[in-house]
Amino acid sequence: RRPARMSVSADLSGDGGVLKRTLVPGNITAPRPSPGAVAVVHFVAWLANGTEIGSTRGVEPLEIRLGVEPSQAIKGWELAIPAMHTGEKALVTCAGAYAYGAAGAPPLIPP
Repeated sequence: RRPARMSVSADLSGDGGVLKRTLVPGNITAPRPSPGAVAVVHFVAWLANGTEIGSTRGVEPLEIRLGVEPSQAIKGWELAIPAMHTGEKALVTCAGAYAYGAAGAPPLIPP
């Protein structure tokens, strides 16, 4: 089930394409991940219509090296993960341009 929306969203992209709403604050004294760092994340991903398209529930977290080419994550995550603290839980909403683009990733993610 999608988490309830709490707090105010931060516009990480500057154009409303990537919004981050903190649900559970993390350790604010811990450093945030920087380019080249490996972030270990759990996630649940939904389409705007509520269809779940991916999750690490019940499995190992995903390891993503940030700021490398080719990217190991969607553009929205490249912006959101460095803006998070260790242990933080957030709702990150990404417009198509910051996710899978106009082409989507059929059949799971439509154009």
